[in-house]
Amino acid sequence: MCGINVFDLSVNSESESDYTAIMVLLFLMKLMEAYEDGIYKEYVRKRYNEYDFKGVMDINRHIKINNPFLGKTAYSTREYSYDNDILCLIRQTLDYIKDYFPDILKGYLNNNVILNEIIDAIENATPSYRMNVNYSDSMKCRREITHPMYQKYEDVRKLALMILQESGQNVFDDKEEDTFGILIDISWLWEEFIAVKLLNEYSYEHLLTDNSKGSLQWSDKEYWYPDYIEKGKSDSKRNVFDAKYKFWDWNKDADIHQLLSYLFLTGGDTCGIIYPSHEEHCVFSFKKINSFSSFYKAVPTIYKLPLFIPSSEYDDYGEYYKKINISIQAWKQSFSAQIATS
Repeated sequence: MCGINVFDLSVNSESESDYTAIMVLLFLMKLMEAYEDGIYKEYVRKRYNEYDFKGVMDINRHIKINNPFLGKTAYSTREYSYDNDILCLIRQTLDYIKDYFPDILKGYLNNNVILNEIIDAIENATPSYRMNVNYSDSMKCRREITHPMYQKYEDVRKLALMILQESGQNVFDDKEEDTFGILIDISWLWEEFIAVKLLNEYSYEHLLTDNSKGSLQWSDKEYWYPDYIEKGKSDSKRNVFDAKYKFWDWNKDADIHQLLSYLFLTGGDTCGIIYPSHEEHCVFSFKKINSFSSFYKAVPTIYKLPLFIPSSEYDDYGEYYKKINISIQAWKQSFSAQIATS
């Protein structure tokens, strides 16, 4: 998610902090998107007391500070400036993230070099920033950003207020006011979980459908993407595996035909489905597809590779974490014994 490994984040589950962590992830992502249009700036009222008078004279302040008159004039002017409350609000949110969500910020900085530039630019642009000021209470920060050039900063502003006020906008609250919706692609999350927790130590690459990590070309304009492909030279056999976020059995003909198509393209002879299971003592099973032996040097083998996922009945997250790690280790032992060394 968002270019960082969400499975390695250390986040506790007290007082909706998990939900705040999601807001932090969205805030950093939206900030980088908004920065593509430049640093946010707006008209601000600035006051001066100089010899060169070039604004609206502030008579009361002039009488107060220029008595006796020595040539200076107190005046104010509206200037288009980066040093404004909205940018100070964003800077305060970044400081909050540094203190309370350092793992998330570190993950972003490691994967998005541009974020370092953004943080430096914001800090340099806001000399008026004060740590003891709560910018989330400022009326200027509560007003909607309507400037067409900086519309992307409106999401950044809303998220900053939500994070600093720790309102959390609980997803279970029955409120009529607008809030952010969060859509999570569980199928993709399951794929990433398998890539990181199950296959990371083996020689398999996780292919992505946006072509960012390779593809398998089978015609001039169309591509097929198995989820995981064995690393190796293009002229050697490469086995493939697919992730399915559903309870899977041998009656899924379309999935089996999909895997056989991948094998035909890669020249491999072993494939399989990795899916979640509620059975604690689930075991691997396989079938040899003898009817396709004329297409392959060896008879293709399809594996059924369930991973036991504990139910959510555990009150203690530590116990749940321990249980699922036991399941992961058991899966790896079976994979190593039956497939990885074959």
